[in-house]
Formats: sequence, C-alpha cells, structure tokens
Amino acid sequence: MADGPFGLVNMFKDFIINNCNPKATMKVKISDDEFGISCNRFRNVGEKTKAYKIWDSIDNQYNVLLHTDTKKIPDLEQFRRFFVTLLVHNLDSQVANNVIDQVADKYNFGIPIHDAFLVGPQASADTRAWYAEELDYIHENRQEILRGFFKSIGITAAATEQWEKLKEKVVPFTGNFKCSGMALK
Repeated sequence: MADGPFGLVNMFKDFIINNCNPKATMKVKISDDEFGISCNRFRNVGEKTKAYKIWDSIDNQYNVLLHTDTKKIPDLEQFRRFFVTLLVHNLDSQVANNVIDQVADKYNFGIPIHDAFLVGPQASADTRAWYAEELDYIHENRQEILRGFFKSIGITAAATEQWEKLKEKVVPFTGNFKCSGMALK
C-alpha cells in the first residue's frame, strides 16, 4: 500500500482527507453535478435528564418518568473520510445516468445496476460504446473535475504544493487514451 499504483491511490485518499474542510452542510461540485450534502456522522454532547410527574389513575399516585435528551452535533473529523468515497461513487453514478439515458432514448428499455446495465441484446454494443465515451470524458476533463471538487470541499491553495508533489508521482500516460468499447461485459 506504500508503493506503486496502490501507494499513489492511498496518497490521493490521504490528500483529500487531510486537506478538505468539512462543514455540517455543503454544496459539492463533481464534474457538471452540483448538489448539497449534510454531515451524517454525529457525536453526543450535553445529555440532560428531566423528571416528569405523571398521575397514574389506576394506582392513584404520581409516578416519576425520566426523559433524557441527547444533543448530537456533527462530527466533522469523521466526516472527512466521506469525501473520497463521494468522488468515486458520484462519478460512477453520473456515468450510469448518462449511459442509461441514452439507452432509454434509443431503445426504450434499460436498467442500470451500479456499474452494470441490463439491456436488450440490440443495445449492448451502443451501451458499451456510450460507457467508454463517458470514461473518455472523465479522463479528458480529470484536471477540471478535480479542481472543481477540491474547491467545493474546501481544499485551498495552501495545499497546492502537496498536490503538485503527489502529481509528480503519477507515471504519465503517453499516447492517446481511448477507452475500449469492451469496458462492460
């Protein structure tokens, strides 16, 4: 996990986690998709118990009931880990949505299941080609996608030097990248 492609992915994960600036609610941008998110990690603070006297008409006496209110506040430190997953799964969802829209427009039937598609045999070649086009789009626009994402999650210019050092470890691809039409089974 320290070297090679997995080491690089691990460094990318750490870069995002260590440099994002999570808030309880945020507007995030990933490619052309902008949406709001809310922190889903909480910690309990300030528990307060209150006693209530309730008349019990059967026993003819007051009984005491205790109710404890627990105040939950967003745990923004735990929430940092969410942003790596958010980037990957959102891009995956955008690809699936764009592909299934094209399938539905042309063939009137298709069911997306995460990164797979149930389509008729007549739609399979187009589905593979459209999926590959989406991956090509992400590759061609990766710098802008990451720039917009980083800005939206609060990664500031202060992290630029760290980001540049991380990018130096990337082995550049030479030639023209073109995703194979066999991106899907």
